[in-house]
Amino acid sequence: MKRVFAILLSGFCMVSGVSRAQGQDALMELYGHGVHSYFSGNLEAAEEAFNQAIDSGSQDPRVYYFRGLTQTRRGGVGAGQADFQTGAELEATSKRSVPSDVISKSLTRIQGAPRIELEKARAAARLVAKLQQAMMRRAEEEAAASAAPAGRTPGMAPAIDSGAMSGGLMNGQSQPMPKTTAPVPEVVAPPAANPGDANDPFKDDAPATPPADAPKVPAEDPFGANPFGT
Repeated sequence: MKRVFAILLSGFCMVSGVSRAQGQDALMELYGHGVHSYFSGNLEAAEEAFNQAIDSGSQDPRVYYFRGLTQTRRGGVGAGQADFQTGAELEATSKRSVPSDVISKSLTRIQGAPRIELEKARAAARLVAKLQQAMMRRAEEEAAASAAPAGRTPGMAPAIDSGAMSGGLMNGQSQPMPKTTAPVPEVVAPPAANPGDANDPFKDDAPATPPADAPKVPAEDPFGANPFGT
């Protein structure tokens, strides 16, 4: 068995000259041999296969899970806790991680105390990942709020002050509206009256020039000619 793994490892070391897909195939082959050895009861061969896969750069959470399970069977509960945590972190945060439903399907045959211990590690890693994402979103929102102008809420259009618009200004500062009052009508003074006409109430009715046939009334007789002919 060791000779088989040595051949697989030597073949994997030549991956630098082949495509990435072929390298992943080699890692998957090591993982498959390890799982087969684990369920066959050959724990030493299983742990060796998982070690080679991890040393060759495998980021598959299942490799860490099964190596932890192998260590648990060999050393008791708690022996594989470190690998459980590492695999759970890869599952929760790695963008290239194997989907969780695929991982759960791979662990279907694992039951009892080892499975409970492994699931605790998975749940804790998911919780930590969610908290980290929430903190990152909050930090981004606070950064956006601090970069926004004072008096503005991110995502809202800036308020336009009516006073600034009336003065042709768009500087965002409040300007007092000018007070508008109704225009006062201009009072035209009447033309000054002739001082000599101030005591003549019948000036407008009296003709300007007496007629030629009007009787002449003496100035000293206010009643004109004697009405009784005496």
